[in-house]
Amino acid sequence: MKTRYAIGCMSGTSLDGLDISYIKVLGEGLEIQVELIDSCSVSISEITEFFKICIDENAVELSSILKAANDFGQLHAKSIKEFIKDRPVDLICVHGQTLYHKPPLSCQLINPFVIAKEINCPVVYDLRGMDLACGGEGAPLTPMSDLIMYKQKMDTVIINLGGFSNFTYLPKDLDINKIEGGDICVCNQLLDALYKNNFDAPYDIGGKEALLGNVNEKLFSEITLQLNKQAKSKRSLGSNDELKNLLIVTTEYTIQDQLRTFCEAIAYVICQNIPTNAEHLIVAGGGACNQALLKALKLFFKGTVVLSDDYGIPVQERESMGFAVLGVLCQDRIPITLSKITNKSSHLVSGAWILP
Repeated sequence: MKTRYAIGCMSGTSLDGLDISYIKVLGEGLEIQVELIDSCSVSISEITEFFKICIDENAVELSSILKAANDFGQLHAKSIKEFIKDRPVDLICVHGQTLYHKPPLSCQLINPFVIAKEINCPVVYDLRGMDLACGGEGAPLTPMSDLIMYKQKMDTVIINLGGFSNFTYLPKDLDINKIEGGDICVCNQLLDALYKNNFDAPYDIGGKEALLGNVNEKLFSEITLQLNKQAKSKRSLGSNDELKNLLIVTTEYTIQDQLRTFCEAIAYVICQNIPTNAEHLIVAGGGACNQALLKALKLFFKGTVVLSDDYGIPVQERESMGFAVLGVLCQDRIPITLSKITNKSSHLVSGAWILP
């Protein structure tokens, strides 16, 4: 059986680091079997502030953008080289940093050529471009990798609690035509912004402050109204979808009550907008570490709720491992986006390749 080793790299909208996963792949096409061998997370703090400036759509010089792309590519190359050491690598799949996403326009910033040069390995990037060119939303990309990574004998939903929340629904018969997926609503982007506005830290570690609060019904109704509008739009979320208007300065509620209410509202809207026949919920992404958010999901979802870790896929590495899988599928000329999920009009193969 054909054996390959692939690396996937992902830095999400939460800007909390560069995640790198190293996987072993057996077989080809949709029949591949994958195993996570190793993973790591690398700080991107030196470039985070510039990314934030771009994401907020402030004016920046073109030379600064090009330098950031090169610096980010160099960071990938250095980090992969130190991480992989002398282990074999057959391909690398990189996402880049999303600075703007409003279909048909989308920008994932990175210079991938320096990675190919330093590692001397095929690199695939720009996995959204073909879907966007075919009229699709360019997201979410994870349903096809989830099909490979999570194979359950029950109707299962995988929830990613990242900057934005998104889901993949896998039917128990794993019929590719029945797979569903999509973005739901803002998640960590909103929770982290609320926390940073009130504490000298980037996010509520473990949901500690949120767990001290109580749910305010009035605030809950106001938040769910706006979150549901995002969910019902059935579109890919990104630039200007952070709902910053909800970050009001008020003495009417304590910050702990606000954090708890935001967590409950996000969990409620997620559970209201996933397939009702789902029996099993697998939670991944940085938000899975927020105990207040996880507790709320268990409250509103009527089936079993588990972490991705239970399947050998750490919650923080689900996306980077997923990108390694997507890179392999691209190499095998398997379309990685589904028309019923991204609304694209073609089954063309995604990804741009650098072949050293």
